[in-house]
Amino acid sequence: HGGREGVGLSNTRARLAQLYGEAATVHTASAPSGRAGVALAFPYTTAGAAHEGAPANAIELAETI
Repeated sequence: HGGREGVGLSNTRARLAQLYGEAATVHTASAPSGRAGVALAFPYTTAGAAHEGAPANAIELAETI
């Protein structure tokens, strides 16, 4: 990521890193038109399908999304 980063985006990066480590990514982009985009990627586990190595709260998170 480059440029200025606000509190919300840096908090999001920190929370995803805490929950998923290197398995989560946040990519930002801006266009000359002034528009901005954000892409979040992180492991998704459906309720009841937790697997070894998943965060302890993976099922809880899946149910709240």
